[in-house]
This record gives sequence, C-alpha cells and structure tokens, in this order.
Amino acid sequence: MSMRRWLGIDGIDLAIQVALTFCVAGFLIGTGGSANEEPIIFGVSGISFSILAYRRSRAIRRHESLAETTGEAAVARLEDLDQRLAELEIRDHRVAELEERLEFAERLLARRNDAMLPGGERQ
Repeated sequence: MSMRRWLGIDGIDLAIQVALTFCVAGFLIGTGGSANEEPIIFGVSGISFSILAYRRSRAIRRHESLAETTGEAAVARLEDLDQRLAELEIRDHRVAELEERLEFAERLLARRNDAMLPGGERQ
C-alpha cells in the first residue's frame, strides 16, 4: 500500500510536516529556556499530529471525489450497465414469449368462437 493511499499525503509532505514540527519545538524550547522542555515537545507534537490528521482527512476526501471521475468509476458504471443490459435482454425474451402465447390464445379463442356459431358464420 502506498504512503499516499495510507496517509493521504506523500513522503515529501510528511517530511515537511516532521521538519516543521522539530523546528517549532526547537524554537519554543530555545526561547523559553530549558526548565520545562517536555510540555513544549508534547504540545507541539500534539498540534502537529492534529494538523496531519486534518490534512489526511482532506486529502482522502479529495481523492474519493477524484475517484468518481477516474477509471475506477467508469469501470463500475460499465459493469452496472452490462448487468442492466443483460436484465433487459432477459425481459425482452420473456416479452417475446408472452406475445407468442397471447397470439396463440387469440387464435384459439377465434377458432372456438367460429366453431360455436351455427354454420361457422360470424355475426
């Protein structure tokens, strides 16, 4: 599975995200003194992960909307159309059979009516 598919972003974007996280954490630690480094590191990491999660969800949504216009969607539509066409062909065959049966029944009824009339004449 590719990184883009798993994270929604590629390796370059991930590297930039990690580098920016380290830069911001280093800047805040450097300007705030070395008394409490852990809260700064965890805070910056948490914010960075939140941004990464937002970027991932946005990229995946964009990818899903693009997939609807790509070949995957076209293949799915073609499969659906093939299935519908097969169903229509079956229905057409059944309609043709029903038409034949109806014509046969009409001929039988016409013969029966002709046989019931005296002398075989119609009124």
